Amino acid sequence: MKKSLLASVTLAALLAPTAVFAEGYGIIEHHAEGVAMGGAAMFIENDAGNMAYNPAGITLCEGQQIKVSATYISPHGYEKSEPLAPLALAGGKPENNRNRVHPAWAPGTYYVKKMDDKQWWGIGCFSRFGNMSEFEGGTLAATNNRLAKMQGLSITPTYARQSGRKFYWAVGADINYVKLEMQKDFAYYDKLGLTPGTVPTGLNQIEGKTWSLGWNAGLRYAATKKDEFGFAYRSKIKHSMDADMNCYGAAFGPSSPFGPVHNSAYGKVTLPDSYHFGYSHRFDDRHRVELSAIRTQWHNFKNLYMSFGQPYLGKTGTNSIHNWKDTWRYAIGYEYKFSKKYTGMLGFAFDDDGIPADGGQFMVPVGIRRTYSAGLKYHDKRHTIALAIAWQKEGNQSFLGQGTDAYKSAHCYDSIAKIFSLGYTYHF
Repeated sequence: MKKSLLASVTLAALLAPTAVFAEGYGIIEHHAEGVAMGGAAMFIENDAGNMAYNPAGITLCEGQQIKVSATYISPHGYEKSEPLAPLALAGGKPENNRNRVHPAWAPGTYYVKKMDDKQWWGIGCFSRFGNMSEFEGGTLAATNNRLAKMQGLSITPTYARQSGRKFYWAVGADINYVKLEMQKDFAYYDKLGLTPGTVPTGLNQIEGKTWSLGWNAGLRYAATKKDEFGFAYRSKIKHSMDADMNCYGAAFGPSSPFGPVHNSAYGKVTLPDSYHFGYSHRFDDRHRVELSAIRTQWHNFKNLYMSFGQPYLGKTGTNSIHNWKDTWRYAIGYEYKFSKKYTGMLGFAFDDDGIPADGGQFMVPVGIRRTYSAGLKYHDKRHTIALAIAWQKEGNQSFLGQGTDAYKSAHCYDSIAKIFSLGYTYHF
């Protein structure tokens, strides 16, 4: 029975759909309770999903449990862009456009077992990174990004142990999967100085996927019955990817001087590491508040290098320099137990913006973010059901055109995301 259960849980983790987050690379929506608490979710009582926020959080679990969660994210946003001077002189006009709405699902699957009075182990399947952003083809924005779709998944086998009366620690692996698709309109407007429609145009598409390995560790300190402190570290992960590169349209005919229609590519990128801090205070048996702070080392994401099997646009490769700054995310969550079976949750989070004006792009067209959330949980001896909703206001972002972008400047505004999450836990 136990071996069969473990096999089923592992298989469920491996087959879980990969997450796509709308407008932003960092994902914090790991399960319904986490959404409701604004991401301040290291110390939820008897919850396997604590693993996603601090692996040492599984030491709050009793017995054996499996948890599944799905979070629905629906983004909306607008942009306006100014054409390059040659285009403006040739009759090009400013454009108003919108980020095409692509609702996404972020899954979470967790299994935890308390082996004895001092040891726990578990496995989680959730996403640390993902992205989805798309703009209308044939627009100025599409020369920078027509489609950016990054699907990411982390599988995290974890071991945790109690040391002494108040200290708990955990270590685990991060088996990380990334699938990437990027589309970009091709038009050498800035080189030729011609009006859109009078130069050869086309579509460049790159697709690839890769696996890599990282690690994580966490601490939990139960200072008193009311106060707890937590810390977690998730490592940076270096990915190397073999990809297919295809070009379509008039610009890439049989005698195209720009490059082959079908090409291969090889890319390298480093996903950033992060530091997670948490504090929980239980006022009494009904009221609890949790604080969270996350430092993400986006400077490790600085380079996105890609080489081509055959020269493209006269180049054997590209090296995109992002120059993103490290960011902080702050969150507060509040729990109130209405009764033994019902718990209400509220949350608020603030995400810093680390993208400079000369490094912005339509792949991640947002600035600072503020998220307001609420949720309700039902729990008995065997079952826990949680619902959460959140509304995210995404800050405006202005940035400059680069390389072959057909715009000199762009401004993204009125961006929001609507979030809904549902979770279920079975306690054996």
